[in-house]
Amino acid sequence: MKSDFERYTLAPQTLEALENGGITRFLPVQRDTWEPAMAGEHLLVQSPTGTGKTLAYLLPALSRINPEEPGPQVLIVLPTRELAAQVHGVLADVKGPGVRQGLFIGGANKARQQDKLKEKPHVLIGTPGRLTDVLAQPRIKTDRLRLVVVDEADKLADERFAREVESLLSGLPVGPQFLLFSATVSRQARQLLETLNIEAREIVMSRKKVNEQIEHWFMMAEDARKFPALRALENTEGVDRALIFITRNAGVEGLVRRMRDYGFSAAGIHSGMAAQERKKLMQHFRSGKVSYLVTTDILARGMDVPDVKYIINYDLPKDPSTYVHRAGRTARAGRRGIAVTFVEERKKFVIRKFERKLEITFQEKGLSSDGTLIDVAY
Repeated sequence: MKSDFERYTLAPQTLEALENGGITRFLPVQRDTWEPAMAGEHLLVQSPTGTGKTLAYLLPALSRINPEEPGPQVLIVLPTRELAAQVHGVLADVKGPGVRQGLFIGGANKARQQDKLKEKPHVLIGTPGRLTDVLAQPRIKTDRLRLVVVDEADKLADERFAREVESLLSGLPVGPQFLLFSATVSRQARQLLETLNIEAREIVMSRKKVNEQIEHWFMMAEDARKFPALRALENTEGVDRALIFITRNAGVEGLVRRMRDYGFSAAGIHSGMAAQERKKLMQHFRSGKVSYLVTTDILARGMDVPDVKYIINYDLPKDPSTYVHRAGRTARAGRRGIAVTFVEERKKFVIRKFERKLEITFQEKGLSSDGTLIDVAY
């Protein structure tokens, strides 16, 4: 059976890498964005998390690179170090011969990143602040820049990043194509395009804000009952890999210690940790050396660990958008997944709010007298 990708101008090594990864068919977002992207249109794409957005922009990017021309031809801007490192890894897996890439993120070795620039990479991947520093260097020429990708566009357009991102993008030469991707398209993302004087074609893959392959559960649990609920989930569901989200950095290590005391294979990541330590623990989670990863919303956007079936909101997400991005770490690339949220009685109304805003339905779960997980019916 022929691969969907064989018709297009992709290097044999890229086609082989896709096939080895079991990727032979376009996912809907890749199918629907390929032709307008290849035609040079500016795009603003809304697609739920886990639907294949990364390859939807990396494959057109690869087809546009001329390895014989040195220097930046593609710029990819992302909101977090972890997501940038992940995209860097995916590109390394699928690129063709002669394509050079560089990762430029805060917290990494600056000298090593400067050495990478000496190789005149074709693709610059990174976070806004570090990319701004890179492009400000006189030796970096952007006259061959063909494509600019803004991933997680709603996050990069919000008040935390907006000024930095606008400064970065407005300093680029006139002419590159812009591809903006996001699970939700905010007013701020559209305003970013207006600021840059870019008219983009908007492609909405689904009016649903949440991946429809995800089941949504909630369990009533006051703070003291959350850990017993977590143990019950492991015992009754046979959870072998899960991301657990909590609100505060300070709570990560305490929860991890408690989990380990009860025999969980657990590790924790938060924004206060050194980048190299975070990277090492993520590798442990990806490889299966660690089964449970406790984190804050640092990993709620873009991070792809394909076989994570369970997302556990140990602490309630602060708003619907945060719920979307946390839950989106499961049900990746057509798989099914389950998002479980622990809720205190006084905050039960938030579940109904999420249902209305996100057009989803939660199933309440409880524990029977023998500790079995059961549906709660009223």
